[in-house]
Amino acid sequence: MYARQIADTVNPVAGDALKYLDLSMLNVMEADDNRHIRDINVQSLRALGACSLHMVEASDSAFHRLSAKSHDIVSLQHCITQTDGAA
Repeated sequence: MYARQIADTVNPVAGDALKYLDLSMLNVMEADDNRHIRDINVQSLRALGACSLHMVEASDSAFHRLSAKSHDIVSLQHCITQTDGAA
């Protein structure tokens, strides 16, 4: 039994892999123009321990955010709107 516990710690199986993730030290940006999808993704990231989350709604905002600060993880919608309505 003890050998199995060590094996699980060294090589977690896919079902247990999430418990080994710690996003608490990472800067994460979520870019999606759909507020509901953004909220779901942010809740999931927070459940994985992400503390430094930045949310944007448009590609312009995402570009400015990336120019101003580096991020470790960027979640970007593949077909995001170009402007955030400020034009």
